[in-house]
Amino acid sequence: MESVASPEVFLHIKVVMGMVISLSLARLLTGIAGIIQHPGKAKPYAVHSRRRWFFGTLALTYAVDIVDTAIKGADHIHSIGWEYPARNIVYVILCLIAAWTANRRFHTAFVWLNLVYQVSFIFRIYDILG
Repeated sequence: MESVASPEVFLHIKVVMGMVISLSLARLLTGIAGIIQHPGKAKPYAVHSRRRWFFGTLALTYAVDIVDTAIKGADHIHSIGWEYPARNIVYVILCLIAAWTANRRFHTAFVWLNLVYQVSFIFRIYDILG
């Protein structure tokens, strides 16, 4: 029988995550306050202004996830279905296109369609409503 680790073992992870999240929220609120105080100074870009780093890192994350899933073995791949690896491959390709192109319409469509698909994927895979 496997032993279950005590939650106290992971206290350092909770502390670090709390710090990262709180600093991120503080930075986000500072940016929003600046936009509210000076609405004409900077026009916010709905998707992201440093697209190569952002989409490049996202593509790398999906590529690493493909390798991680493959390491877990064929049984794991079969248990999650064909959609998961196919989705990751498509996302790597789309992220590389998004990093390369400066087309705002592509970025906006990619982000919104991605959000809709991810919510759909989560509901279908984890069957939250069923």
